[in-house]
Amino acid sequence: MRPTSLVISLVISLVVAFAACASGTRSDARGLYNHGIDLMAEGDLEGAEEAFVEARSSAGADQPLRYSTAFNLGMLHTRRADDLELSEPQKALAELQNARNWFQDAARVRSDDLDARANLQIVARKSQVLADQLKEGEKGLEASLDRVIEDERALRDDIRGLMEAVQTAGESADPIGFRDQFSALATSERELMADAGVVSDLAADELAGLDGQDPEQMEQQDKLRQMQLRSLDAYLQSARIAIDDTRRELRKLDGKRSHLRATAALALLKRAREQLLDPVAALKGVAQDQSALLSHTEARLALSTRKLTVSGEDAQPEAQGQIPAWLEPEHLSEREGDVIERTTEVLMRFQAASSVPPPADPSSVDPETARMLEMAGLAVPFLESTVAAMEKARDSLAGDAMDLALEQEIEAMRNLLRAIEHFSDLKNLIELTYGEQQGVLALLDPEQAAADPKLAELDTEKRADKAIQAVRRNIDRLQRMEALIAEQRTQATQQAEQEGEEAQGQAGQTFDAAETYRSGAESALGELVAALESISEGTQMAEDAEAPLATAGRAQNDIEELRRIFYTIVEHLKELHRDQSQTYDATGELQARDDADRGAFLPPLAESQAKHAALAEPLASALEKQADAASASEDPQAAQEGERFAAAAEEVRAALEALRAASRVLAQAQENATTMSVDLSPALEEQPLGLEHIQAAIEILEPPQDGEQEDQEQEQEQQDQEQQEEEISKQQAEKRLQEIRDREAERQREREEAQAAQGSGVDKDW
Repeated sequence: MRPTSLVISLVISLVVAFAACASGTRSDARGLYNHGIDLMAEGDLEGAEEAFVEARSSAGADQPLRYSTAFNLGMLHTRRADDLELSEPQKALAELQNARNWFQDAARVRSDDLDARANLQIVARKSQVLADQLKEGEKGLEASLDRVIEDERALRDDIRGLMEAVQTAGESADPIGFRDQFSALATSERELMADAGVVSDLAADELAGLDGQDPEQMEQQDKLRQMQLRSLDAYLQSARIAIDDTRRELRKLDGKRSHLRATAALALLKRAREQLLDPVAALKGVAQDQSALLSHTEARLALSTRKLTVSGEDAQPEAQGQIPAWLEPEHLSEREGDVIERTTEVLMRFQAASSVPPPADPSSVDPETARMLEMAGLAVPFLESTVAAMEKARDSLAGDAMDLALEQEIEAMRNLLRAIEHFSDLKNLIELTYGEQQGVLALLDPEQAAADPKLAELDTEKRADKAIQAVRRNIDRLQRMEALIAEQRTQATQQAEQEGEEAQGQAGQTFDAAETYRSGAESALGELVAALESISEGTQMAEDAEAPLATAGRAQNDIEELRRIFYTIVEHLKELHRDQSQTYDATGELQARDDADRGAFLPPLAESQAKHAALAEPLASALEKQADAASASEDPQAAQEGERFAAAAEEVRAALEALRAASRVLAQAQENATTMSVDLSPALEEQPLGLEHIQAAIEILEPPQDGEQEDQEQEQEQQDQEQQEEEISKQQAEKRLQEIRDREAERQREREEAQAAQGSGVDKDW
C-alpha cells in the first residue's frame, strides 16, 4: 500500500492542476504540464511522462513549473513501482530510483518544501526494503557494500549533471545560484559516509569473530576470509575519507574538485568490493584492464612512429599535438600502476594460501578447496613474473619508451593468462587449447600467414619458433586434461550407477572417446614439435609446409571432437549471449559519456564486439553442418532434428549480420574518435537485434520441457488474472479521480461567478 503522505501529495498536486486545466493551453510549457495531468488521471502514464518531461525541459526559469513537473514525475514513477512490485520487483526498484531522482530534483528547486523531502525519504526506504528483498540470501556485507557503490556512482553522476547545469547557466566562476543543489548533494554524501560506516562495522564484526579463533585450528577458508576483510577495511576507510572530502568540496561549491573526489571514492569502494571477490574473478578483471591498456599503448606507439594519424592522413610534425589525453605517457603509466596494485593483492592472497602447511588429515579439506589451494600455488610464479613485467612496463611508459613498454605488457599479459588458466575447468581448458591451435594453423599455413599483416612481417624461422611455443603450451594443457577427464569420469560413473547399466555403458563410451581424442591430439602435437624443430632455414618450411600443416590439422580435428563431447553449441550460444549483453550495456554507458571520455573506452569495446561477431560465424557453420548431416539420414526423427538445426542456424546467421554491423560502427567510431564527435546509437540498434536472434536460436535448440511449459502457462494465467484485477483497480482509481475533478470544477465555477460579480481580473493559469 502506498504511504499516506504520497497519497495526500498526489491528491493535492492533482487538485491544483485540475483547477487550472481549463484555462491552460497545450502550446506552452504549462499547457503541456496540464495535459500531462489529464493523461495521468486517464491512466496513460507513458503519455503523461512524455508531457511532463517536455514541460520540464521547456520550463526555463519558471520555478513553480519546474517543481511541479519534477514532483509529479516522482509520483508517476512511484505509481509504476507500486504496480510492478509483486510481479516484477527488479523493474519496480528501477522505477523507485527514478522516483527518487525526481523528488530530489523537486527538493532542489524548492528546498523548503516538506512534501518533496517527505516523499524522498519514503521512496528511499521503499527502495531499501525492496533491494533487501531482492538480495535475500546474499551475505549482508556484500549486499550493503554493493548498495553503497551504486549510491556513490549515482551521486557522482548527479555532481556531473550539476556541473553541466552550472556551466550552461554561465555561473562557473561563482555558482551561488546553485547553492541549494550543492548543499543537497553534500547532505547525501554525508548520509553515504554513514552507510559506508555501517559496512565497516559489519566487516569489523565478522573479522572480530575470526580473530577470536585459534589460528592453528582455523580452516583454510576462514584464513582467506580473514585476509580479505583486513584488505577490505583498508580500502573502505580510504573511501570514507574521499567521501568526506567530496562533501567538503560540495560545501565550497567546487564542482570540479568534488567530482574528482567522488570518482576517487567510487574507485576505492570498488577496490574494497574486489577484496571479497573470488581471486580468479578479480584476476579476470585485471586481465580485461591490462588488455585495454595494451591496446592503448599500441595505439600510442603507432601515433608516435607515424604509422597512423588521428586524421587518417599522412603524419605531419604537428600531429603529435593531437594525441588524445588518455594516450599520454603519464596517464598510461598511472593506469599500469593501478593494475600492478590489484595484481599484487591477488598474488599476496595466493602466496598466503599456498604457504599454509597442509593439515595432518588431508580428508578434512574438501576436494574443491584442496584443488583451489594447489592451483593457487601453481599460479604464484606466473603472477610474480606478471608483476615484474608490469613494473618494467610502468617505468617504460613513464619514460615514453612505448616500444619497450609494449613488449613488457605483452609479457605481463601472457603470464597473467597462464596464471588464470590454472583455474580453468575441463571445458575452458579445451577452449584455450582450441584457440591456440587455430593460431598454430595460421602460423603454418603460408596463405593464412600472408593474409595476416602481423604474421606476414615474420620470416619462416620466427613463425616456426612461435608455433613451437604455442604447441608446447597445448601439449601441457592436454596433459592436464587427462586428470580432469578422469575426474569427470568418476563423477559420471557414480551418477550412472543409480540409473542402470545402460547409463553406465554410455558414460564409459563417452569418456573412452574423450581420452582417445585427447591422447591422439597430444601425440600429433608431439610429432609436430619434432618436425618444427628440424626446420633451420626459412625455405624449408615452405617446401615441407604440407607435412607439419597436416599433422597440425590432425591435432585440430581431435581437439574439435573434444569440444563436441564436452561443450555443446547451446552452451557456446549462451556464453555469447551473456558476453554480448555486457558489451551492449557497456556501449549504452559509453554513449552517455562526453565525447572526450568515449575515445579511451572505444578500443576495448570495439575489440570485444569484433570477437563476438567472430564467434558467431563458426557456430552458424557448425549448426548448418549438423542440419545437413541430419537431413541426409532416412530416420524421420533425425530429419526433424535437421529442421531444428537449420532453423537455429538461420537465427545465428541473422545474429551474425547484426553483430558485424555493430562491430563496423564501433570500429569506425574508434577511428574517428580523436577528430570528431562519434555517435554509437547505430550500434545500440544492432546489438539488441543480435541478442534477440541468439536467444531465439537457444530456444529452438532447448525448447521448454513439459513441466516448464506448464509453469509458463500457469504464469500466463496468473498474469492475466493480475491484469484483470489491475484494470478493475484502475477503473476504481479513475472514478475517484474523476469525482475529485468534478468537485474541483464545480468550485472553480463558483469562484468564477463570484469574481465576475465582484468585477475582479483574469484568473491565473496555474
